[in-house]
Amino acid sequence: MGQFPPLNYRRNITIDALRGIALAIMAIDHLPHNAAGALFNAFGPIGFFSANTCFLFLSGIVSGFTYGAVNINRGAAALRDKAWRRAGEIYLVQMALFLVVAAAGTSSQAFRSQHVYFYHHPWFGTALGAVFLYQFQFLDILPLYCFFLFLAPFAIRQFQKRKSWSILVPSFFFWSAAQFGLPPMPPGVDGPLFFLNPFACQFVFFVGLYFGNRSHSGSSLAQPLHHSRVIIAVCALTAVAFFVLRMMVAFSHRLDLWEAWFAGPLAIQTQGALRLLNFAVWAYVVWRLREPLQKIVAKNPFGSWLAFVGQHSLQVFVWTVLFATCCSLFLPPHVSRLFARAETLLSLATLVIPAYIHFQYRHMWDFRKYPSVPLAGRT
Repeated sequence: MGQFPPLNYRRNITIDALRGIALAIMAIDHLPHNAAGALFNAFGPIGFFSANTCFLFLSGIVSGFTYGAVNINRGAAALRDKAWRRAGEIYLVQMALFLVVAAAGTSSQAFRSQHVYFYHHPWFGTALGAVFLYQFQFLDILPLYCFFLFLAPFAIRQFQKRKSWSILVPSFFFWSAAQFGLPPMPPGVDGPLFFLNPFACQFVFFVGLYFGNRSHSGSSLAQPLHHSRVIIAVCALTAVAFFVLRMMVAFSHRLDLWEAWFAGPLAIQTQGALRLLNFAVWAYVVWRLREPLQKIVAKNPFGSWLAFVGQHSLQVFVWTVLFATCCSLFLPPHVSRLFARAETLLSLATLVIPAYIHFQYRHMWDFRKYPSVPLAGRT
């Protein structure tokens, strides 16, 4: 307990740090007065993919690793119980967040005008929210995780039976169909039902689930990939090319026409093909550098801070939504550049608050359940 932040080293802290980066980017993206809008918007700061793509993939990896081990060690029933219990926890968090945002929104005429139906029919609107047919801004992500975790036990069992094709082929088909608007997403009564298309996002999650589960399979596929200098060179050059183009889009208008032409393949809602290609090359480069990254995260205070935030991702995500919602509701729509920068820095600095509260709560709960186990043994 002498170190802060108190990391759980039984986890993969590199993945946790990457999740922390994704959460930090989402925290900035959600702000109404984004002081770095050129670098943090529908595209991320290093390419034409954003934090939601990273977070979907990393969540799939963590789920595959965690629940794959449960299926191997304890069987299918325990796998379903653990995954569905987690989905239930996320559902309860989603509903609590929904009610808090709905209550806070009563203080803002602008917010009520954006959600006319809900505030005219609050009980029925809440009932629709309970079945994910009505959402406020930023609240369509957690329902996606509920769906994905509900399906995860079946997918993991197919992966471990070496029938990965039965999951990945249909998943790819739904992603492909989503690129053409199929099946069409039904509209909500006050706007789009889902900002992120579930049929497209599921592909990112299930590919991550597949790779997370492979850590238990003993597959030799990773070896030739790991030692291929050609693949790493191609991916690194492609990542650099995408980065240069991203900076040109951010700070000049020379590529505006190009960006309009490729709006579909770069779309955030449907996780377009170029967006996923850009993410894939970066993901491979990071995977190849995972061992030195692990050392950097462990020894660097900022890396440890990111890993700590990433180890409490659900709580931190809820905080980002609440922080951004409060800024939208209680601050004027236009603020000075200095104020916007202060808001951005404050949003990042406070990410540690929900993480530390959850850390303390978990240790207090563990102490009540296992009072004879030393605190150091439960980190």
